Amino acid sequence: MIPRFLLKKMPFQLRRFFSYHQILPNYFKTDYPKKVLISYILDPFIRGTYNYKHTNYIESIIIAQAFHSLQYTVDIVEYSNTKKIDYSGYAVIFGFGRPIENYYKTAAALTAKVIYYGTGNQYNFINKVSIERAYGFYKKHGVLIASSIRFAEEMWSWQTMYADAMIVMGNEFTRQTWAKYYALNQEHIFTINAPFYKKAQMVKGERNWETARKNFVFFGSNCLIHRGLDLLLDLFLERSDIHLHLCCSLDNEPGFYNVYREKLKNAANIKVYGFVDIMKDVRFESILNTCGFVIYPSASEGGAPSVVTVMGNGGLIPVISRACSIDIPDGYGFIFENPDLNEIEQCINRALNTGIESLKTMSENVLAYTNTHFSLDKFEENMNHLINNIVA
Repeated sequence: MIPRFLLKKMPFQLRRFFSYHQILPNYFKTDYPKKVLISYILDPFIRGTYNYKHTNYIESIIIAQAFHSLQYTVDIVEYSNTKKIDYSGYAVIFGFGRPIENYYKTAAALTAKVIYYGTGNQYNFINKVSIERAYGFYKKHGVLIASSIRFAEEMWSWQTMYADAMIVMGNEFTRQTWAKYYALNQEHIFTINAPFYKKAQMVKGERNWETARKNFVFFGSNCLIHRGLDLLLDLFLERSDIHLHLCCSLDNEPGFYNVYREKLKNAANIKVYGFVDIMKDVRFESILNTCGFVIYPSASEGGAPSVVTVMGNGGLIPVISRACSIDIPDGYGFIFENPDLNEIEQCINRALNTGIESLKTMSENVLAYTNTHFSLDKFEENMNHLINNIVA
């Protein structure tokens, strides 16, 4: 086993490669008799620091600390690890991935309590809606781009059917996608809101709602067809009265980008920023002040942390698909059931026709609501409560 201090010094890709074959035993250096194996991501525990590009870093640490506080000796393994593991000493196995799937194929199977951690909707659901998106794009543009969708090659069928309990990120929409395939008591499927990183400095100044009401931000990462960016581009390219701000890495998906590259050059109402680091990029605050809405017509999300991030940092009003799996009270945003052009445009028009004073109030409510229900502290509280109740 490679010592942790050597792993920490390696470049990310090399560190990740060795993590696939590494088990980090007794992370907190305790002698508690009960043991838990956490199968998720290993890098946060090797680096000992956060990566603000994704919330899975802080999620991992919070989960490990939850078991530590319950006096479990905590072993950690990368979810893709194929190394042979002695499961006989574990009272609980938490997470998802190959180590848990392999557990069900050993003599120790069913001796530990398995808690499955789902970071989005069920894989069959994701694959179906994402492939449908790719095919719809193909019919419209004549090119099939599988690299711009989400597709789960691994279904993890044993753990997703027979885990003793499931904690899934999202809401009731998410829970129902899992319940359809879960073989045990469906009351053992619990939901948890996605957390977000709070930037230390809040948005300054008074947002000009006369301008902001016409400005929408797409704040995302990869799998751009899956997340419906093509639908937004097709719509905004036809409308000069509204503006779209793209905070995503188009260069990482050249097949997708090539379809729109020339059109975007001449689109005065679409601004491309690339990836925006919320902690380091000075443009982040400016984007939050400029835009009134976050728009996200994704085919499937587990609570969409990127959307929650701009809701919680800037009070941006969500215009989102139901499949984003974010619960918002009535009057706090605009949700469309089916992410197609007609429904998206109808939601946009409803937003544009909302009075300025109502938009101000809505934004204030969104900011307060998100910081109350989606904060890291709330995530930690909810995760601790769920784990404690499940293992009790």
